[in-house]
Amino acid sequence: MPISVDFQKRISQLAEDCDCTRTELRTNMNVSSTALSSAITYGIIPTTKTLVKMADFFDVSLNYLLGKTESDNFIRSEKKVSFHERLSELCAEKNVSYYKVGLDCGIYDSLISHWFKKGFIPTIELIEILSDYFNVSPDYLLGRTDFKNWDTVFSLFLLYQTFVIEVNRLFKAFFVFICRIIAIFVDNGRRYI
Repeated sequence: MPISVDFQKRISQLAEDCDCTRTELRTNMNVSSTALSSAITYGIIPTTKTLVKMADFFDVSLNYLLGKTESDNFIRSEKKVSFHERLSELCAEKNVSYYKVGLDCGIYDSLISHWFKKGFIPTIELIEILSDYFNVSPDYLLGRTDFKNWDTVFSLFLLYQTFVIEVNRLFKAFFVFICRIIAIFVDNGRRYI
């Protein structure tokens, strides 16, 4: 299993902020004590299913949990979609076969068919390769969110915030302008009385 210092730091911080014992944390996450302690102590990245349980518990994206982004913004999908459904949708959208995906990503096509026949979920490394190939987030590929690329959504949100701030600034400037005009008319009116 892969090891990540960034993941270790992030999972440790999230666990510390949780204000519960490791036993309570493990129970609430529904993960094994080995998986949780290995993650916190050594930064060992668990299976994708366990990683998803951890991310679901903390309500964060997989990229945030893995320490690959500083943005903890995450919007959970209202209707959970399976990895297999999402991969099928993405292949249809891109008009590619599983064989072509495997060829382009360096994944044996027998492994991909194994995911479907046995209902397995690939390792997080393969999820990341597939996410890059389809230009979607790992969370979208795994059906955890309905937003294909969270960075794009976050960028649009920041753009919207900037727009709202500018509109407010312009409204205030316009209001000040109108008040000055009214003051000039009131002042001029007094001179003629």
